[in-house]
Amino acid sequence: MSAQDTHALNLDSRLKSALRELLQRVVQQGRNIGLDQIDSMLDEAWRELRIAESLSQDAANGATQFKQPVNFFQHLLETMPHFVIGLDEIGRCVAYNALFAELARNNQKTEPGFNFNEIVHAVAGGDPLEMHEVLQQTAAIGLWNGDIWIQRGTGSRMLVNASIFNLVAENPATQPSNIRYAAILLDISGHRKMEQDFLHQEVMRGVALLAGGVAHNLNNLLVGVQGYAALLKPMVKDDERAQKYLSIIDRSSSKAADLSKQLLRFSQRDEATPIEVDPNSAIEEGAQLASKLIGPDIEIILELQPQAQAILVDPGHLDMILLELCINASHAIKKEGRITIRTASSRVPRQLADSHPQIDPQKTYLCVSVADTGSGIDPKQLNDIFQPFVTSREFQARGLGLSMVYGLVNRYDGAIAAESGLGKGTTINVYLPFVPSETKGKGRPEMEQQEQSPIEPQPKSNSKTLPQTPTLLIVDDEAVVLEFFDNMLKNESYNVLFASNGEEALEMFRRAPDEIDLVFMDLIMPRKDGLQTLLEMRELRPDIKVVLTSGYVSNRSLDELVKNGEAEFMHKPFSVRDFFDMIDRQLYSSRP
Repeated sequence: MSAQDTHALNLDSRLKSALRELLQRVVQQGRNIGLDQIDSMLDEAWRELRIAESLSQDAANGATQFKQPVNFFQHLLETMPHFVIGLDEIGRCVAYNALFAELARNNQKTEPGFNFNEIVHAVAGGDPLEMHEVLQQTAAIGLWNGDIWIQRGTGSRMLVNASIFNLVAENPATQPSNIRYAAILLDISGHRKMEQDFLHQEVMRGVALLAGGVAHNLNNLLVGVQGYAALLKPMVKDDERAQKYLSIIDRSSSKAADLSKQLLRFSQRDEATPIEVDPNSAIEEGAQLASKLIGPDIEIILELQPQAQAILVDPGHLDMILLELCINASHAIKKEGRITIRTASSRVPRQLADSHPQIDPQKTYLCVSVADTGSGIDPKQLNDIFQPFVTSREFQARGLGLSMVYGLVNRYDGAIAAESGLGKGTTINVYLPFVPSETKGKGRPEMEQQEQSPIEPQPKSNSKTLPQTPTLLIVDDEAVVLEFFDNMLKNESYNVLFASNGEEALEMFRRAPDEIDLVFMDLIMPRKDGLQTLLEMRELRPDIKVVLTSGYVSNRSLDELVKNGEAEFMHKPFSVRDFFDMIDRQLYSSRP
């Protein structure tokens, strides 16, 4: 008999005894018994009753609370975002939660009892999953863990982390008769893609840094190549063959300088400097670079609208958009094929415009279309290809990712859409706004202007009279550049001093700050860069004329100096004529 039952019996006998005593006293004493005594007896009986009720309720609550954890864990198994499977001793799926049941149905597995291997594609390394070895290890040490590919049922795959462990109960009576192992599968496709994307971005940052360094060194070398070719021309003006060869050198070095500019634009891919761009010229240059990346088996065809209106975009970003689209198109082409790049003036389709608030459906945009002859994309996936971490057997974003292209296009108030079908190839249309007529020719950044021709700073009054033979201080860490200037200026009417870094230049300047009339200095140097050297020189002599030069520049402080007319900048490589024009501007244009 339970404690609750015993207490109830005791309560019943005590209630009977109390009531019997109460009745006897009422009969014996009649009305002489006090009401307070009756109340006291009833209160005592009521307290006993409440105690009994409380014990009974506790017993009932205990039974309910025991059932609640069971219901909770059943609910958890059915709603948790992991696949939970019960396996028998040979690896058959004999029980599973609702999420795995849906996956099984997608794989035409409608009833329990199918082998786990039937939905497993491979382990993460690519080898087939040997289920008997997995179960042997699990039986021996109690656990197996690894990353495996499983079939989604739609033809695509999902990467999951699988943990398989023993389900041997301490009490054999509670051991399920047909379940020996439990497997929990966690979808890690997004995490793995995120890791790969992060690593790819780090690689691309390294490549961008390398591209900037290569461009910087290439431009330094081109100063010597173009400069010496210019010095040789008057020496062999009567030699027709030599003049021809020098012209070839000059043209080749100009092409190398153009390639260097492309490298620089790529290296500055995280910085936006929108300028007016001729889309046809930019696409022609980008297509040449893309053709070298995708190989000779894929032909790039250009069908460009003649005299296309300018667009306002960062040239490096336009290169990135075009390269990414071409690279993705090349991956869709199995062997030989074509990529066609077209430009046209067009309005954005209404449905696309409605999903892009920045688009004005009444305006005309530049439409850049990149079409391939590849395998195409399932129309069901077209809405997802610009999302990050999307991949399938038919479509797999490469390079910087179409999600980044989507972001760049929207950055310039444009729109992007894809058209495709399995076996029909893919066309991606990019819509970019034209430069408004009221802003044409305006807002062109200072540093971009300098790439075309050096800008002249605001004239300043010349506080000192120039000597008959001005003194120039040339500062550059490249020996070939210093040697070129030495050869170029030795027969000119200048005193020339040379320094190979900022510290050396400052030391020379401190010795005679008033004797130096012009400093021509590289921006990127070891020990102390050109910008810091300029600032320290200005502390010694505020009116010193300084011209900075570099084959690679990305410095907002320099932008401000140039914009305010406090320094001039010449982009390497530059011609001999440009150099002497710069000297004339700096030394003589401000004379009264």
